[in-house]
Amino acid sequence: MPTTVGNRIKSLRIEQGFTLPALADKASLSKGLLYQIETSEDANPSLDTMSKIAKALGVTIALLLDKETVKARRIVPESIEPGLEEYMKECKERGDTLNQDTLQALYVLQHRTGAGAKTKEDWAWLYRSIEFSFGQRAKRNAPEG
Repeated sequence: MPTTVGNRIKSLRIEQGFTLPALADKASLSKGLLYQIETSEDANPSLDTMSKIAKALGVTIALLLDKETVKARRIVPESIEPGLEEYMKECKERGDTLNQDTLQALYVLQHRTGAGAKTKEDWAWLYRSIEFSFGQRAKRNAPEG
């Protein structure tokens, strides 16, 4: 299944803890229009609509269109595994902010073949492990004081 603008919008919406109605409200769009954009393979929203969605999500239109020009591209997954989505939602409900670099690593891992479906607990363990690894790397690279 090819990645569409709708897939990227839905993934970003889930990542940020928005329901479809909440994002539609924040973007001043109808729920029906947002649903159509997220689910249609040939959705072609107007520039105004894309601008409203991008602003509501705090991203650029270029990211929604997958036209970022920076070398270190941000991954916006086509879909988010249910266990990871559940973990992200739980973190949002607790008021925890998820590190974007760590989320990027999790997005890469979710498409690796092998162990099969992961639970919310598996994703929590992976997130903590990656955070620990990033922290250890930062300590090694920090100037000694």
